[in-house]
Amino acid sequence: MRKNKRKRGQKLVRKFSYTYGEFLTLFPCCRESHQLNLLDQLSTAKRPAFLLGKEVPDSFNTITYGQLDDLSRSDESNYPAASSLYIIMRFEPKQIYRLNVWEVFGFVNFCRSELERIN
Repeated sequence: MRKNKRKRGQKLVRKFSYTYGEFLTLFPCCRESHQLNLLDQLSTAKRPAFLLGKEVPDSFNTITYGQLDDLSRSDESNYPAASSLYIIMRFEPKQIYRLNVWEVFGFVNFCRSELERIN
């Protein structure tokens, strides 16, 4: 867990950012009402421009049919976010769990919207 630091001339804003691995560990420990609130907030996350130094595609117009088919079946896996990041960006699970939870959910929301657009 990392805290944002105070920048010169600005108020100190306490915003905690968790990695995706920390989120998966702590999420089951929350009350159901808190879980729903968290998921509602994370559903508004935007597509990140870069993940681990690699540019995230603007659209799925250039992906192959095999990748599209794999993405449609990623809901059935135990970790759909990790599988979608592996299919599109070729990140290993060890790398994915170190990413910021907002970036991961932003990418998942982007994948969902692109699959709806294509279908």
